Amino acid sequence: MQDEPHASVLAWFDSLETVTLGLSSVTVGELREGIAVLPDGRRKAGLEQAMNGILSVEFSGLVVPYGNAAAEAYGILAARHRQLDHTATQSDLMTAAIALVAGADLATRRRSAFDACGITVHDPWAHPQRT
Repeated sequence: MQDEPHASVLAWFDSLETVTLGLSSVTVGELREGIAVLPDGRRKAGLEQAMNGILSVEFSGLVVPYGNAAAEAYGILAARHRQLDHTATQSDLMTAAIALVAGADLATRRRSAFDACGITVHDPWAHPQRT
């Protein structure tokens, strides 16, 4: 999690038509981990405050859980990736499984990790910035 949002990501969000955005519960865990490992100080405190605000305001009720259906899909995705010798983390495949079960697209800068997952992947960081 960065101190300030990336301009390309903001432009990508602005370009979206009316869609419902969600955040996977796996992503929440990854973000919390990233903040938790930072040394104590103003930056860590600021990121914790920002994360709490994002979860309680912008994504209130929009965190998509990792449930039984996603667990089933994860097993299939993990096996497929192993057979294809693709490199993806367990977190990546769990997130892909959540998107697959929800019928949702996925936004990430690590597009290649989601090859062969059967979902549409967007890279907002590569989105052209508006001038």
